[in-house]
Amino acid sequence: MQKSPVVIIWAGLAVAAVTGIAIAPKIIGLSVIDSLNAHVAQINDIPPYKAMVKEVKSGWFNSSAVITVSVSFPEMDAEQQTFTFDLNFDAQHGPVLMGESLTFGREAWSLSYQGENLRSNLDFAADQAFYVFNAKTDLLGSTAISDHIVPFNIQTTENDEPVSLSFSGYQGSGDVHGNNITYIANIDKVSIDSTSKQAKIDNIHVDSQLKANMEQIFSGEMYDSLVKVTIASMSFTDSENPSLNSNIQNTLLSGESVTDRNKKIFHILSSYSVEHYDVMGSVGQDLRLNVDMKNLSSDFIKAYQAQIQNVVKNPQSDPNVVQQQLMDFLNNNLLDLLIASPEFNIAQVSGNLEQGKFNGQLFTKLVNITHLPDNLLDNAFWLSHLQASTHIEIEQSVAQMIAVLVLESQLKANPELAQATPEQINEIAMQQAPIMLQNLVQQGLLEATAEGYQLVAELKDSQANINGNPIPLPIP
Repeated sequence: MQKSPVVIIWAGLAVAAVTGIAIAPKIIGLSVIDSLNAHVAQINDIPPYKAMVKEVKSGWFNSSAVITVSVSFPEMDAEQQTFTFDLNFDAQHGPVLMGESLTFGREAWSLSYQGENLRSNLDFAADQAFYVFNAKTDLLGSTAISDHIVPFNIQTTENDEPVSLSFSGYQGSGDVHGNNITYIANIDKVSIDSTSKQAKIDNIHVDSQLKANMEQIFSGEMYDSLVKVTIASMSFTDSENPSLNSNIQNTLLSGESVTDRNKKIFHILSSYSVEHYDVMGSVGQDLRLNVDMKNLSSDFIKAYQAQIQNVVKNPQSDPNVVQQQLMDFLNNNLLDLLIASPEFNIAQVSGNLEQGKFNGQLFTKLVNITHLPDNLLDNAFWLSHLQASTHIEIEQSVAQMIAVLVLESQLKANPELAQATPEQINEIAMQQAPIMLQNLVQQGLLEATAEGYQLVAELKDSQANINGNPIPLPIP
């Protein structure tokens, strides 16, 4: 009896599917080991790390290996110069992943550090590895990742006083899809306790987004990224000396990199802020510092990375050789950085202190540079290409506080006041501070406002002024 063509087609597809499922794990297993070897080779290109794959076992549905990693510290004593540890690598090969439950996927693998050599100092669960990283790639090529550090405690003594450190553990998770990587992580609590002192950090959270693949990251190539770290609170208490007690609430650290591949430049934008602080009796809120570095040459950074790797691989003890290497590097690469017109800006520095408010900006830029000067220390050359401007506003009470601090520092260095008490030094500074501020106003270095003082300064075309008053520059 002749079989239907449809039956034959479906039978063929079924055979092909079964054959694919049977053969695919071995093919995927070979690619997993090849990928592992490639990543280890990339690690070996990054000083001071060295890695070696050993004890490779490749089966049909799984594979494993041990990676020995060593980190060298040239500045440390000979006995401690190299720290070596083993990472256990275990992988499952798809398309059927046989883990705790049957699922479909291309591959799943884990990397773990048992941390047995740490147990002499750290106390953590006997049945857990110190660090574990997991990854699972689905059939479409997207990878889900997670990692964790086990909670641990440390018991030690400092000046014959018992000290304990408690770490709540670290948990991270994310996704890798093409040239996009997202990753978040949390640490609930870190605390250090002694008989009379306690330091504590609560709720550390990391949120990162990278527009890059692993090859770009390993190679040191520039890529777009945004990383934010938030800390809910940091505190320190001393029952024997309460004046040292401190508390900082809601800290944010943010870093963003933006690349322009056509122009071969990138920008680094950093932000730091504190919502509220009470540090050793000083109270304030809404502190903010935004720092931007713009128009940085990608070619210069690549050359700098190569130079650092060369220095690490071939350390020099002769200071003359080191100096010559630096000059050679600058002569060969500095122009790449300068032609791009790099900027360093403090886009915002502000805060609300107990004494009052302050706010300021600073913008600097090197422009129109087409060649290096014969002498890199030529002030006239750099001033002719430097553009800078700043605007600072400060309330009266804050200006008074800063003036007192400056005067106290000067008075303490005066040998005639070597026997004066801190209270006497402060009294003299408080008396002289208004006179100092008035002198700065008369000289044009400060301008009085309704709230306090301001300073507006500009430098361009080798001409400088403060509050509209010309300022001579150190040009021969």
